[in-house]
This record gives sequence, structure tokens and C-alpha cells, in this order.
Amino acid sequence: MSAEGWSAFSQKTESGKLTAEIAVRWGRLNLKTLALESATGNAVSASHGERRVAAKLARDGKRILISFETAVAITAGEKLEIVPS
Repeated sequence: MSAEGWSAFSQKTESGKLTAEIAVRWGRLNLKTLALESATGNAVSASHGERRVAAKLARDGKRILISFETAVAITAGEKLEIVPS
């Protein structure tokens, strides 16, 4: 991860489904991998605005590592949403 600004990270679980979101408030963020804790999920979907982003999920117990095919460049006012399934 390479950050040149400020961002907010949030995650919520509803009906057993985890949704994580990174919203850049100022500057930009280049993201290649992200680690989360989740008891469920062997696959992942990710979207940057309206665009789907190619990502893979690797599991190690409750820890999941999400790797993006190419680094995702998120700029001010944009969001990246990640949903393990």
C-alpha cells in the first residue's frame, strides 16, 4: 500500500456477510494487497466505483489476504468496496 493522502476504512457484517470499504478523502492511495479478518469467504468481489476490480483471496485461518491483479489507484472522493463470499 502506498498512501499520499487521507482515507477512511470501514467494515461491517450484516447477515454474516462482511463488507469492507476504503474511501479516500484527500490525495490518493495505491493498493495492491489488503489483509482482513473474516471467518467466512473463499472468494472475493471488489469494485472501484462502478468498475469491477480483479482480485484473489487467500485464507490462513480467520485471516484473509486480498490481492489485486494490478494496483488499484483510488483518488479523493472515490471508494473501493471489498466483499468476501
